[in-house]
Amino acid sequence: MRYRLELDGRRLLAVQNVEADARAGSVLPRVDRDPNDPDREVTRCQVYCIKGGSLVLPEVTHINPVKFALETAAGLDVQYEFPSLRKRNKKPDDHRVEFELGKLVADAVRIIARATIEHQNGGMKAETKAECGEVFVELYKIWYASRFGSYDSERWLHEPYFAAMCTREPRMDFAAAAQCYGVWELNFRYPHAGEAQLKIAVSWVLDVLREMLIPFVPLERITKVLTQELITYAKEQAAGKGVTKH
Repeated sequence: MRYRLELDGRRLLAVQNVEADARAGSVLPRVDRDPNDPDREVTRCQVYCIKGGSLVLPEVTHINPVKFALETAAGLDVQYEFPSLRKRNKKPDDHRVEFELGKLVADAVRIIARATIEHQNGGMKAETKAECGEVFVELYKIWYASRFGSYDSERWLHEPYFAAMCTREPRMDFAAAAQCYGVWELNFRYPHAGEAQLKIAVSWVLDVLREMLIPFVPLERITKVLTQELITYAKEQAAGKGVTKH
């Protein structure tokens, strides 16, 4: 079975059984003070098992503590004979997050294009700013969870978060998956556009995200920061090559 995390709220991470598309537990990262050194912060995680109960994991140095918590939650699901399977989705989709990412990337491309056109015609509208915040917050959530990869409980192996469209191909990180599934969704929406043009459009989204994620903006500040990033990007696009309107 494969497991990965999904951000549920600002801090709580849901542990998902990918094949069953069902929740297997939760992880709550927390920062404590080292009792032996009050000036030193220690990152620990509290793991909640779907069967009931929770445990606070000890400090680890050999692996990211959140990855360790994901591995622990997966181990508990196996140990208790997969309680997550009893809550499985009636129509499980092990590519649900991947295709959701593709749709969000395509939506973001549309918003950036619209923002650029609006900037050329007097300024970005309030509804464009609001939609920008909604879409990029969801992209941020997927990006954040993807930082901790996925865990294969059968092979005891940590791997990248996203599956490739062809299962024989290697798993992917966020940027590669955004390109792959973003282009796929854009090609579905705009079948007459060339693939090279669609890849450039996806790069707009990754550029905006990169500017936001370099300082690692907290979730509650994303809308404000992204609005400013989008305005800046729209100005740059309007001053440069511009955006082709479909």
